[in-house]
Amino acid sequence: MSDSSIDLAKIRVVVIAAKVQQRQAFQHTLTQWGMTVLACMSPEQLEPSHLLLPAQLWLVDSDYNEQLYTVLDSPLQPLSESESRLPTSELTKPQVLVGFEPAPRGSEINLYAKWQRKLKRKLVSLLGLPSSLVQTTSVAAKRYQPWQKVVVLVVSSLNDMAAGRDFLNSLPSSLPIAIVLIFPPKNELNSYLHSLPKALTANNEWRCQVVDLSLNMQAGQCYIIPPELDVVCDSTGRLIVGSESNLTQSQSYIMQIVQNFSLALADQLICIEFADSSALYQSDFIDYLASQGSKLWQHKEGSSTSVSELNREPVQASVAQLAKHLQYLMTDSTETL
Repeated sequence: MSDSSIDLAKIRVVVIAAKVQQRQAFQHTLTQWGMTVLACMSPEQLEPSHLLLPAQLWLVDSDYNEQLYTVLDSPLQPLSESESRLPTSELTKPQVLVGFEPAPRGSEINLYAKWQRKLKRKLVSLLGLPSSLVQTTSVAAKRYQPWQKVVVLVVSSLNDMAAGRDFLNSLPSSLPIAIVLIFPPKNELNSYLHSLPKALTANNEWRCQVVDLSLNMQAGQCYIIPPELDVVCDSTGRLIVGSESNLTQSQSYIMQIVQNFSLALADQLICIEFADSSALYQSDFIDYLASQGSKLWQHKEGSSTSVSELNREPVQASVAQLAKHLQYLMTDSTETL
């Protein structure tokens, strides 16, 4: 069987893993390889309807969870011969891989690549695929840039937006971060919504877009959330667009979005408030974010923040200091600021 006769995109996968890092590593590796991930979730998110998904492969990685394995003991939806689309087309039941070694951080490039090869070899054996496919990467996936942190910028005026633009100008787009920009409803920025991507990226290499459809975030990209839409983020970094938002109060809207991102991303979230209103800079909300492992920084122009203060949460600093501090955080640099 030749590699060219196998369309990996037709191999559909459901991922269940308890740890966020493991879910992201599974999804990134499978997507990069060219397979189609139908769902990626924690054990608590599994519902009976997921068992009806037409997947050929289930990856399950979790500490023993009686409820989870009770659900999975139920018959998974059988696949017809035409649906299986695997090289061994006589398979009419999904394959299940239970347990796999923990994924290293994506920043540990050599260890992460080794982990990916191990996973691919395991799946090649399980699915009866040619071993040469271990080295295959889809053309589309080569353009995918995984993120390690998501940075939410909160703005509420044109002046705030200018500071956000300067922040992007000071930040290399090559960093493994995705940027999300939010502003409250009934705001002057609504009038400029679709011109913002061009304005924000005129003097830098970031790519920017207004979110109108659900998508997977990538590093090097800035996503603008329209305040009239109800957009939530899941633990894999997928922005899910729902119906129109019913929140009209600025503070409630901003807090709800940041709270959702913090709940989904935990310590992978950094929120930077550029807004003069300081809606988030309240002790109870700071404590909430800290309990999730998320960070809250605030733009304070003219700040003479010291190095020791930058290493304490919450951070208040100028645009230049915030950008520099983020770069050092992402590169684990030990140089002094």
